[in-house]
Amino acid sequence: MHLLLLSCFLPCFLSTTYYISPLGNDTFSGDTPDRPFYSADPLAEMQLKPGDRVLFEGGSTHLTWLPAHDWKGTKENPIVITSYSPRNFNPHARASIQPPEWAPAIQLYNPEWVTVDNLEFVGIGPMNHPNVGWPICGLCAESNATAGRLNGIQFTNIISSGFRVGVSVFTQPALQEGNTKWGFNNVLIENVHAYNQLEFGIRIQGGLMAPQMIPAGQPKLQYTHSNIVVRNCTVHDISGNPGGKGQGRVTSSTAGQAIRMNGVDGGIVTDSVAYNVGWTNGFHGNGGGGIWAFIVNNVVISHCVAHHIYNGKVGIDGNGFGLDGGCRNSVIEYCLSYLNDGVGQYIDEYANAPKAANNTIRYCVSYHDGQFGETAGIVLWEDPSEQNTEVGNHVYGNTVITGKAEANRYWKGRECKAWNFCLVNGKPSGLEYPWYNAVTSFRNTTVMSNLFLVSDGLPSLSFRTSYPKSLKLDHNAYYTMGDPFSFQWGQNMSRLTTGWDTFKKLSGFEKHGTWSETAPQNVTWKSQFFNNCVKWESYYPLLPEAAAFTQARGGFGGC
Repeated sequence: MHLLLLSCFLPCFLSTTYYISPLGNDTFSGDTPDRPFYSADPLAEMQLKPGDRVLFEGGSTHLTWLPAHDWKGTKENPIVITSYSPRNFNPHARASIQPPEWAPAIQLYNPEWVTVDNLEFVGIGPMNHPNVGWPICGLCAESNATAGRLNGIQFTNIISSGFRVGVSVFTQPALQEGNTKWGFNNVLIENVHAYNQLEFGIRIQGGLMAPQMIPAGQPKLQYTHSNIVVRNCTVHDISGNPGGKGQGRVTSSTAGQAIRMNGVDGGIVTDSVAYNVGWTNGFHGNGGGGIWAFIVNNVVISHCVAHHIYNGKVGIDGNGFGLDGGCRNSVIEYCLSYLNDGVGQYIDEYANAPKAANNTIRYCVSYHDGQFGETAGIVLWEDPSEQNTEVGNHVYGNTVITGKAEANRYWKGRECKAWNFCLVNGKPSGLEYPWYNAVTSFRNTTVMSNLFLVSDGLPSLSFRTSYPKSLKLDHNAYYTMGDPFSFQWGQNMSRLTTGWDTFKKLSGFEKHGTWSETAPQNVTWKSQFFNNCVKWESYYPLLPEAAAFTQARGGFGGC
């Protein structure tokens, strides 16, 4: 009797391995190395089971693509898509998948507990893919609004090049009333190399449910994704959509972004690098972006590097790291930005975004960012239409080293005859706080124990109006090189004022006995940059509080 029951139920737990090889044939069974499929076409019609595997022959190029619908493994037995070594040739050989020009390499619709590992995806070139109504990606996971919350997607050891988007996790807007559980949970994107893309390197795309669709008694902020990890990834040469024939509508989402996360409750981007981004962007509202997030909660960007992020044809953005509109309880920490067209690190609140609150920039280094225009190493910005009384931002323990842009440093790919943005002519300050309402903008914001090293007569601080009463400066250290301390203020920051005493009167320091700003020092100092590391030397000690923060920083090759 026991043997009979075992024989009945055992087949339910058996898994199948499917092989794909250039030497195969789609009429074969595909379930042995000796009779592999030629392409992934037979798998598109199959419903794979937990524990099933799809193996592409390593070291070979596969002219195919894989659209997989509703493949669902389990936590204990995920579905795995990876490479295999034919005849034990090379156990680490990676298969290369080259899809048709109109298709992604692998498209997973409503997947759960699926792992894609050790594969390379090669498109026909970022400018060559046709505009088919969606951005063609190398590796995509997509869910719709009725699929529920899907778990366990892992993309590891992936190389993706030549598409519009390298790697994408995307969720459609929720349209069903009361459906507050949709999107992806427990996603890992690790050891991904995405380059030569048009619009994104790595994109986590989600959002918020419309308030009218949230049942009574539930939190009013419902995010599409949760527990998202992006780790040890390298993204570079994301050009940005220039517009024009065949490229589709140019929007803020096509400007050229290295790693972007939105609609996430609980996520981290760590130990990742972004560079050479956004130089052909043609959108007149936004420029290129390094590593950033918007409309998220509890997201951390940590131990990352962003450099040579460009602002495109229109001279906007080109920022290293950012917490953009609608971020809450989120952090940028232990990050290094250098030689970006725009800001090193920023916190932003754009018009009509969900209310931001309790965001932090800490223990970061900005080294000669703001290579174009008049921006700063660190920027705190809010749209003038916003009246957010909840904010409470914190900026502490950071180092900003800045000066005029390198003489005659030309922007990557800039065509001087076509545009007027040829010479990189940045005049960045240390900190910019361009609020339009000096009383209500970004309330309860504290900037403390930061080190500002400013040269070439540039301002240490910039304010759009008079000194913002909503900002508290405390225990910061200001160094200038052979120039008096200065700050920029007034309408459009048009007034440059010299003198610490003048700044004290304007800011009202003498009325705030708990504030401990110390007069700047005119010193001789030098900074060195090498191996993603910044070191500086000064003949004067830092304030004890600032020194404690900088010594505790770590994370940049022992700096």
